[in-house]
Amino acid sequence: MRSATFISRILLASASLAFPAMAAAAPPIAYTNAAGSNVDLYLINPNGSGKVLLYSSPNKSNIGIVDMDPASNRLVITESASKGFKIITYNAAGVRQSVTAVNPDNCFVQGIDFHPTDGSLIVSRYCQATNVIEVRRWTSAGYDAAALFNAGDPQTSAISVVRWLGDGSSFLLYYGNVTTGGHIQRHSLSNPSAPVDVWFNPDYTKGFQTFDVARCSASVDCSKLVATDRLNLYEIDFDDFGGSDPVLLRAGNDGHYSPDNSQMLYLLPARSGQQLMVDSTTLVSKLSTGPKDWRP
Repeated sequence: MRSATFISRILLASASLAFPAMAAAAPPIAYTNAAGSNVDLYLINPNGSGKVLLYSSPNKSNIGIVDMDPASNRLVITESASKGFKIITYNAAGVRQSVTAVNPDNCFVQGIDFHPTDGSLIVSRYCQATNVIEVRRWTSAGYDAAALFNAGDPQTSAISVVRWLGDGSSFLLYYGNVTTGGHIQRHSLSNPSAPVDVWFNPDYTKGFQTFDVARCSASVDCSKLVATDRLNLYEIDFDDFGGSDPVLLRAGNDGHYSPDNSQMLYLLPARSGQQLMVDSTTLVSKLSTGPKDWRP
C-alpha cells in the first residue's frame, strides 16, 4: 500500500496543474522622482518592496499629476511639456504595456481622477481657445458632449484638483475666485451646477488647494478628505450640506489615503529634498519631486 506522503504529493501536484499559482499583484503605490532633466515614475509596495520603474518623462518635462485606476492596472499622468494627458497600462508585475497620449481640444488639464468603478475620468481643464474653465467626463470614446460644470471667467476664476467621491455619486473640486475666495466644493451628479462648500477661505490664494478623498466601501466611511496647506495635513468630515472644521493630522503635504483609510501616504520636507512617507515610516528618501497616488 502506498504511503500517505506519496499520495499527498500526487494530490498536491494535481492541484498545481488544475489551479496555477496566481501572479503577484502590481505594487499599489505610484510616485515620481526627478532624474536629471526628466522625471521617473515608479511603482512600489507600502513596505518598500517590489520597486519597479514604470515610465520616464521626455527630456525637460515634469510630471504634474499621477492618478491610479481603482478598477484596473493603469494610471493617468499629466506632463508640463504637453497638453491633455497620458494613460499608462501595466501588467501584474508592474511592467509597462502601453502609453496612450490623449490631447483632445488642445486644453490644459488642471485636475484628473479615475471613477471608482467604471474606468472613466473626471477632468478639470482650461481651454484657452474657447476661454472656458470646466469639469468634463472622459471615456474611451472621448469627452462627453456636455460639461458637468462651467466655472466661469478664466480672468477671475480658476479650478484645480477634482476628485470623485468613493461611491461615484458626487465629485469634489477646488474652485478659486478673486471675489468669493477659495472653495472645496461638493458637486452632486444629480445637480452638478449647484455645489455645496465643504471648506472655504475668503482669500483664494491661501488654504487648501491639494486634497484627497477617503476610499469607500460597504463597511468603510468615505465622507472625509485630507487636505494640505503645504506644511501640514488636515482632515475634514463632510456631508450633503457642508464640512467640519479642519482637524490637524500631522506635518506633511499632499496626503493620500490607503485603500482602507487606515494609513496615509504623504511627503515630508527634509534637507535632502522630500521623503515619501507611509504614516511614520520613510518609504523613499531624497525625493526631488512629488506627485503620487495609492491605488484604492
